[in-house]
Amino acid sequence: MKKRLMIAILTAFTFVFLLNSCKKEADYVLQVGESFCLELYEYPSSGMTWEWENQDNNGIVSMKKITFTSTNPEPPLVDSTDIVLGGGTTAHYCFKGEGKGYVVVKMAIGKEDDPDRYRRLNFSIRVE
Repeated sequence: MKKRLMIAILTAFTFVFLLNSCKKEADYVLQVGESFCLELYEYPSSGMTWEWENQDNNGIVSMKKITFTSTNPEPPLVDSTDIVLGGGTTAHYCFKGEGKGYVVVKMAIGKEDDPDRYRRLNFSIRVE
């Protein structure tokens, strides 16, 4: 009798552990209604601003771009072949949890006429 009870308890704990471990790992975890902001460097005078590439009506996360804040005197360069045109600025991109779920956000910056020069930023958000 004690052996069956012990097996039942261990089985229940294993089941609960498996259910809790099935959640996808995420870079950011939000509650519904909660938000966070990223500061991203861009060059609006040359048309290079960040865009959410895979934005669709997912119902999980919404994004709002907040007005430009400060100007960075020295823009970050990826390598010596990068050419910076115009002044650079820091923009705030805020993501708000709208409904429960998981989404991968794919952001990109670059010129439309030269997709090979795009820089990408991918991250995941889970809303609980």
